[in-house]
Amino acid sequence: MTHHRPKIHYHCDDWMNDPKLFYWEGEYHVFFQYKWPRHWGHIKSADLLHWDELPIALAPDAEGPDAEGGCWTGCCVRAFGRFHIFYTGGGAGGKQTTCHAVSDDLVTWTKNPANPVIVPSPPYNTNEGAAWRDPHVWEHGGVWFMAQCAEIGNQKTAVSGCVALMKSKDLQRWEMAPPLQVSGGMMMCECPDVFPLDGKYVGLFSCHKTFTMTSDTMLGKYRLNPNVSYMDDAVFYAGKTLLDEKHRRIMWGFLFENCGFESHFERWETFLSGRTWRNTLSFPRVLSLTEKGELASRLPEEFLSLRKKEIAWEMGESSGHWRMDAGRAVTGSPENDFAFTLLKNVKSDCFEITADITLDGAKKAGILVRCDAALARDVTGVSVCGQTGSVRIEDLGGGFEAPRIRLWDAFYTSPSMPVSMPVPGGTGKTARLRIIVDVSVVEVFINETACLTGRCYPEDAGSLAVGFFTVSGGAVFENTRVWELGL
Repeated sequence: MTHHRPKIHYHCDDWMNDPKLFYWEGEYHVFFQYKWPRHWGHIKSADLLHWDELPIALAPDAEGPDAEGGCWTGCCVRAFGRFHIFYTGGGAGGKQTTCHAVSDDLVTWTKNPANPVIVPSPPYNTNEGAAWRDPHVWEHGGVWFMAQCAEIGNQKTAVSGCVALMKSKDLQRWEMAPPLQVSGGMMMCECPDVFPLDGKYVGLFSCHKTFTMTSDTMLGKYRLNPNVSYMDDAVFYAGKTLLDEKHRRIMWGFLFENCGFESHFERWETFLSGRTWRNTLSFPRVLSLTEKGELASRLPEEFLSLRKKEIAWEMGESSGHWRMDAGRAVTGSPENDFAFTLLKNVKSDCFEITADITLDGAKKAGILVRCDAALARDVTGVSVCGQTGSVRIEDLGGGFEAPRIRLWDAFYTSPSMPVSMPVPGGTGKTARLRIIVDVSVVEVFINETACLTGRCYPEDAGSLAVGFFTVSGGAVFENTRVWELGL
């Protein structure tokens, strides 16, 4: 459906996932998984907003270690006067090996004739089909390190995922080392990343969500952060980072659609009709550590230039007891009831809205986006929930009290299913929200610390209404501003 295609988030003309990041001479490069069998797509940007598409960086060979499944995830580094890509070769029978390619210009790449350059060996699982993928390479103290998604030991279990570690002095001869992290309960540790940040070392890996761990030293014992609310995001996946010349540690992930996997296409024919893209690149997030040592994320300042026009809003059609009080929208909705008000002059599928929301007795209160005027079918809510102390993105087309989960077939639910995240740094009954809606993408920055991502798929392209709502009690909406967005 073309009316679901994002306007300001980058997407390609086919499947994409797993961004691989590299910064060089003022330009941000993003390599990504592309098409099937897997290729490496390649884009670059000088401003984080506008992207130039470059030639395919890697494509599978007719025969060899990447012939069957293609060129899977890896990394790009600069060393010994050249650019190096390390990537996973997807071979026959699910065999995964580490392959290598080089370039002098970041555009034309030559594969190493010795590929694969690394195959798993103890203490890692060496069985055919075992995880050995997503190499991440970095230099420290004159030594090159490589982290990989692997499995510990040769006994296949559902919880054997680990982050493998290797060492090299020349990027050619690699020595196996003890694992950097043993998950202790996860089936995989995909797309690992390791980097220094604010006096600590941070590690990322992904298993259905992107998790973070911290250590006082690069190879010291890593601790999974007990509060992973800033990464408790079921739509954002495979978070990876780079360091730019402003010394900003910036992370991207991809925003998936549940229908985005080729093996499921036959179940999604109606939904996929007219969709010439699969998945979307997230907005970049500048990372820092809070005083508690938890990862915080915010939008780069460059994104203020997306605000093309501020919209003067006022309350319009309403249900419940609403009033304006010194620029604040206030409602005292009675118990066991709901209240809403739609905003005049605000009808858009690509906009930003900011608001400070305080619950005053309400079970939950929030912002309505991509709604039909009657609030009868297309209704997406971004709410602060007092009972759970969380922010939620959910389909409220079936009513404000409970989210609707649309069943597209017997096995898969709609990709607009609810997502939630605990409110960081507060009581859970007040939150500062910065919401960016880009057609079917909703990115919500919470208290300038965390980001929650959702997808919304209105059936009608004309579902453009925006408003406030509460459930079973009052709430206050302050500092509300709205902008039309565009590149």
